[in-house]
Amino acid sequence: PLLFPFLVLEAKGEKGTENFGHMEIQTAFPIKNALELQYNLLKTHGNTMDVPGGPLVWFLAYRGEDWRVYGAVIYEEEGRPNYYINHLWSGTITGSDEALQLVLVVDYILDWARDIYRPNILRQLRTLSTLHWSDAMTVPVDPDIYSLRGEVQPWMEGHDLELDDINPSISDTASVTFEDDPVDHLSKFKTAQGLVRDGRFIESRLRALYITRDNVQTLLQGFENPNAAMRFARSVLAALSRRCVALESDDVLDDIEDKWTGNARPKTTLPGQKSKIYAQFRISYFINPAWEQIRELTYIAASDEAREILIGSVKFRSAVRRSGFAPPECPKEDIINSIHTFLQRSVRHDFMSTLVRRTYAVDMADIPVTTPDSNERTQQSPPPRMVIKLDKDKTSPGVATQGIVHGIYEKYRIGKREPNEPFLRVSARVDCEGRPLWKGWKSEDRFYRSERHLHGVLVYGKLLKRANLHQGSEQKLCLYILNGQTEHIDTFRISWKLIWFLFRDHIYSTVRKSKVYKTSRNWQDNRTGYYLKMSEAPKHLKISRDALRQIIFDWIKSMNPPTKHSVFQTAVFREKGRNIES
Repeated sequence: PLLFPFLVLEAKGEKGTENFGHMEIQTAFPIKNALELQYNLLKTHGNTMDVPGGPLVWFLAYRGEDWRVYGAVIYEEEGRPNYYINHLWSGTITGSDEALQLVLVVDYILDWARDIYRPNILRQLRTLSTLHWSDAMTVPVDPDIYSLRGEVQPWMEGHDLELDDINPSISDTASVTFEDDPVDHLSKFKTAQGLVRDGRFIESRLRALYITRDNVQTLLQGFENPNAAMRFARSVLAALSRRCVALESDDVLDDIEDKWTGNARPKTTLPGQKSKIYAQFRISYFINPAWEQIRELTYIAASDEAREILIGSVKFRSAVRRSGFAPPECPKEDIINSIHTFLQRSVRHDFMSTLVRRTYAVDMADIPVTTPDSNERTQQSPPPRMVIKLDKDKTSPGVATQGIVHGIYEKYRIGKREPNEPFLRVSARVDCEGRPLWKGWKSEDRFYRSERHLHGVLVYGKLLKRANLHQGSEQKLCLYILNGQTEHIDTFRISWKLIWFLFRDHIYSTVRKSKVYKTSRNWQDNRTGYYLKMSEAPKHLKISRDALRQIIFDWIKSMNPPTKHSVFQTAVFREKGRNIES
């Protein structure tokens, strides 16, 4: 719609010589051009959509405190378009009556642009983009716009607006990423062979699919054909039937996102309209192609009404529809505390989890309690409790959930722009400050002598081939600094740390994650090993020991060019009977 303008605004100074007649002449061409754009779209071959009223462009002109509103339309005579610009309203905004009239006029134009003009343009474009008219998607009501639902007054009555409620930092888009930091003093160690990262930084990311009564049809109409939509609906219902919890309302989902990424969504649930939510949660740790640590919270959630609509769309047999579905109730405090548990983990714990790509399920489970009796011990079955457990099985419902969510996310993501569809929730935050380096760590603590090798950890990371990878993905080595002391690190310290790994003849490994596969053919989560001898590299890393060591040598030499006459220039390392000049 931005390519089809609908409003022209012209302003002149009160003391100037130009009047409204001059403004009408000056804006005649842009108004005609805007009308032609709409007219040409309407007349494009294959566009079968009917636009009530035809092309329309608004024109607002003001000179000082005097305002005028015009409406421009097209009339066809003998198959040729004729352009008419009609003067609709004028007034001086010094008086409250005419100022209020202008506000109402502008408010009407806004409602028209959002509720009528934008959907009409989108319908026409989507009709032209499909081979058959029947495949064209319609644009449904946006559930986040209350004026479209006729519920503005009840919503306003239920909320007392305070100044603190207006927070300009609130956004539905993802927060800053690592590359948004203007000062990265570790980037100077980056070469073609490897780079250095501060191990304290980790991105807390949320990827979620939240299906409601208002957006379920929008979601289903986005598929190529009814069969694809039905298969998708079946997969969502199957995932929720295998494992999910019941939440009291979508306010719980908002609080979870606020806790995980700091993205506070405005409350949209109207008083008396709260609906039960069924949700399945999964938390995954991994390292992305740019060597950034990620902990991702993924979930599928569906309101009770949306689930019924999905059931109706998949044409289940009546016996299946009557099957029991009674997921355990999950108190809000329990799920929030579980999320908080992950955020409180240490840098070392999270780092090891990202190396092996650990995955967790957050679910309710029955935990019998054994109580002593006078004669014998008895077991009682209290209500289900929230538990955090490893989610290792390839056939786990969490694997299917993650595949569904990421499939929809990739479907609507365009380049680097995050999707903003009403059924997707996407946000992120980079965490660093306040994270303990290890369990029980305090700010004055230092590594034990036996653990000083963990000051820096060298990782070789494979990357499954994929097009359009992130810049920085070509490096196969990354040195993570885990002691929090990166301010005064220099080339000498980095080089000696790399040399230390050469002498130890060991290296850490991971498989960087660039996308979530729909099948388990490239299954790399929950790996069993991450620290191995370089002699085992051919088996586990698909690279020879000599080639791996050569990459490390080249990295050292790249950071210490001959012009600096570095000590590494003449250093010779003797290892296992062979001389290798650095």
